[in-house]
Amino acid sequence: MRAIMSKLSIGPASYHNLEWRLDVQLASRTLRRQVNPVFLLKLDVQDGSAIKSHILQTDPANLIHLTEQLEAALSEMKTAYVRRIVRNIK
Repeated sequence: MRAIMSKLSIGPASYHNLEWRLDVQLASRTLRRQVNPVFLLKLDVQDGSAIKSHILQTDPANLIHLTEQLEAALSEMKTAYVRRIVRNIK
């Protein structure tokens, strides 16, 4: 498996930069006193020497859910079982 992975030499894209903005629509002509918050995220990832930008749009509930899932994945990466697997793959 190590020989095959070294021949492929495909690496994942890595985080480069994140910019975010909160847009809030306070009202519209049809609905007054309506608050509609939206987060706009510009995620820059580096793939080799090229930097690619991705624009993401989400509401606060989905952003909270995404944050919780990423934190759970990060805590799982810190377990001894996963560290042993990663060490054996390298």
